[in-house]
Amino acid sequence: SSLAGILDRLLKDGDMLGIGWGITLRNVADCIEPLKSIEINVIPLLGGLGKSGVEVHTNSVAKILAEKYGGQSFMIHSPAVLDSRQAKEILEKDSNIREIMDLADRVNTAVVGMSDIGKDSTMIKTGNFTVGDFSYLAGIGVVGDVNLVFLDANGGQVKSKIDDRIVRAPLEKLKKMKNVIGIAFGPSKTGIIRASLKG
Repeated sequence: SSLAGILDRLLKDGDMLGIGWGITLRNVADCIEPLKSIEINVIPLLGGLGKSGVEVHTNSVAKILAEKYGGQSFMIHSPAVLDSRQAKEILEKDSNIREIMDLADRVNTAVVGMSDIGKDSTMIKTGNFTVGDFSYLAGIGVVGDVNLVFLDANGGQVKSKIDDRIVRAPLEKLKKMKNVIGIAFGPSKTGIIRASLKG
């Protein structure tokens, strides 16, 4: 794939590759055929899926990419979306979560999913969000997300009460990374792709 060519150019031994989750990202990871082995460390940039969808879990995608390049992957022991702010506050004190988020500071290349907030979204099908959650987000101007950072049509971050329940690297960390590659597929993603480019 063209992504393999990009990563072959960007990555070198010892690099930290940040990764997100999603069906498109999982499919891309499955199809990647690296031209060379690179001893990379693959770091999840957000928690995993909650109720279903193990095959598109962050840890699964990270493991596939690490194995293909001959590197190693780290696992995050947390869902991406929790039931309450209190649950997030407790989990963020966990040593595994702290380690992963600290490692995110050393990521120089990231591959992240870009999602819309339509009713057919994987995030609803996997039980992470409800249709009501997405109606609320649409009502405050959200067009989609990058790595579960919700954006408006101009690419600005829209803060919401849902942020208080999400375990993921914040937008500030993503913006500091040298290379951030967004993955999206299908006409429903045009809004979030445009927003991401603007932002």
